[in-house]
Amino acid sequence: MAPTSKTLIESIGLYLPPRSVSTQDVLNGCAVKISFPLEQMTGIASRRMAGEDEFSLDLARRAVADCLACSRCEPDEIDLLICANISRYDTADKVSYEPNSSIVLKNQFGLVNAVTFDVTNACAGMFTAIYVVDALIRAGVIRCGMVVSGEYITHLTRTAQKEIKNYMDPQLACLTLGDAGAAVILKESPDGKAGFHAIDMYTLGKYSPLCIAGPTDKEHGGAVMSTDAIRATAAVFEHAPPHALQVMRRCQRSVDMFHHIIPHQTSSTSLNEGLSEIAKKSNRDLRSVTVNNLAERGNTASNTHFVALKDKILGNSVRSEDNVLFCISGSGMTIGTAVYTLDDLPERLRQAGRQTPEVPHATAPVPANGRYFPCDRGPKVRLEAVGLSDPVAQDERPETRELVRSAAENCLDNSSYQRRDIELLVSVGQYRTHFIAEPAIAALAAGDLKINENCRADDTFKTFAFDLLNGSLGFLNACFVATHMIQVDRIRNAMIVASEIENNADSGFAARRGLHEVGSAVVLDPSVDGRVGFRGFFFKDFPQHLDAFVSHTSQEGGKTHLVVGKTGNLEDLCVDCIRDTVEDLLRTTRLDAAVLKAVFPPQISPQFVARLANSLPIASASLIDIARKDEDLFTSSIPWAVDHALRHGVVHAGDVGLFIAVGTGIQVGCAIYDF
Repeated sequence: MAPTSKTLIESIGLYLPPRSVSTQDVLNGCAVKISFPLEQMTGIASRRMAGEDEFSLDLARRAVADCLACSRCEPDEIDLLICANISRYDTADKVSYEPNSSIVLKNQFGLVNAVTFDVTNACAGMFTAIYVVDALIRAGVIRCGMVVSGEYITHLTRTAQKEIKNYMDPQLACLTLGDAGAAVILKESPDGKAGFHAIDMYTLGKYSPLCIAGPTDKEHGGAVMSTDAIRATAAVFEHAPPHALQVMRRCQRSVDMFHHIIPHQTSSTSLNEGLSEIAKKSNRDLRSVTVNNLAERGNTASNTHFVALKDKILGNSVRSEDNVLFCISGSGMTIGTAVYTLDDLPERLRQAGRQTPEVPHATAPVPANGRYFPCDRGPKVRLEAVGLSDPVAQDERPETRELVRSAAENCLDNSSYQRRDIELLVSVGQYRTHFIAEPAIAALAAGDLKINENCRADDTFKTFAFDLLNGSLGFLNACFVATHMIQVDRIRNAMIVASEIENNADSGFAARRGLHEVGSAVVLDPSVDGRVGFRGFFFKDFPQHLDAFVSHTSQEGGKTHLVVGKTGNLEDLCVDCIRDTVEDLLRTTRLDAAVLKAVFPPQISPQFVARLANSLPIASASLIDIARKDEDLFTSSIPWAVDHALRHGVVHAGDVGLFIAVGTGIQVGCAIYDF
């Protein structure tokens, strides 16, 4: 993709559950009478509510079906699928953890060529995923990507109705939520005129504790979201307007060039006050171009911008070639701005009209194609530093934020970079303390580490943080994303952090995920000599084993615990899938297995590593084995094994290594790395 090219929104899918509930009915449903003019203050008269026979994954399915029905792209043209919703309430009272949502959707819709992972970044999640897809399209790594968000979040409303005490209660914002699914297909703009002129986001970790979502500890169960709305809104008002003005100047756009300004849809009061600073500086009344879609939708979290955009398109309010300013914000806190010019999308969507296309029925899984992505579009990207955290000597139970903080501090001690230099911070840990769903663990880490945690829009140093989730494959997915973002000059470096905890360890429930409770962190940057670093990535999945491992939450008596289900021969299946993938990789790259001096397998258990060594077409002596019985290193497998190999002189300059990760789905990822 040429540097001047742009990424285009080729299609938008939208699904709204049929049930509409008024704000007055929501207030009437509260156990304690709330004397507050909620509809007047928020502009929300009603919202759509799922939760009876449709949940997060169902909303996402419907949105994907609509998106494909409105698109000129075929399913096999999708190279990357990212699911970006906050909520993973996929069935009644159950939050899904593994497998990830995107691999489930990939299999259902036959997206045989798509690499998949999930991204979560509170209400900025969908734009975070678009930011990733845009970078990979601009790098020429992929041609077409899909981002989807299915937000069933009114379960928070139902819990708040039971718990809220008064109008100052931190759960009040839960009464403003609505459910929706949205999806977009992105591809290169054919003429370079329409598309994203800029997508810029950064994280203010100082404010990350202002909105926290996770399970309630009350006996009635459910989830809660506690928000310091006054401080959070004040922070957005302080930082978002100057950032929007800065991005507009960079794109050589003035405010009067925009036909539509679409802020994150929280409340009418916030929308109006948030844009007042831009209006003052531009000496223009922005009310006529500000999109307020709240009246019948409420706050649908990560997909509000695209619910609003498609609603306005179908309402004949948006035309081809219109300019759109997206104002992005989300807990964590993420501030962002995107500048966009439409092509003929409005006409095409209006021609398609409002429809409810059928979701494909589950059929026999179609074997997915293995995909090799060479890292040859820029300087090689290396692992510049590694840091670990091991709480073995601590008396207290390991805790997610401390594991991440400790590993990141150790990594920075080993790095040439200062903390303010870190431009991208990605957390790939799947299992976290208290089952925190919002904000992103990476955003909390940015605050804990004081990494540009309260920077201004015009500051030289800024950091963007988000979570990437794909089970134990998440670390390699994050390396794939960061490597290509560095190669296309979107960022100059990245830190990837991981930590895992056993959620049931102190709950009284017997089931264990079988994890080694440790943390890890790595810094990636361009190779100094152009020789060291990632040579290429290979991903393949095996949809016939989609249900070989599943995990989700359950609640009993106010206690939330993890439920794990797996087939008895799971490790055998993983060995077979890894062998198949490695053989496919060697064929595709024509790489002689003899050149591989070190292989870094999943550190699931000593027995697993030994069985894998006997199965692979590679000398067994080259496999790094630091596994412990019944304690999978999971997302930290590769960082811990690399640290071991470097400290013990197992690898030397000029050696070629192979990183291997296996995740539920079953999905396998490999990376060829030059030491």
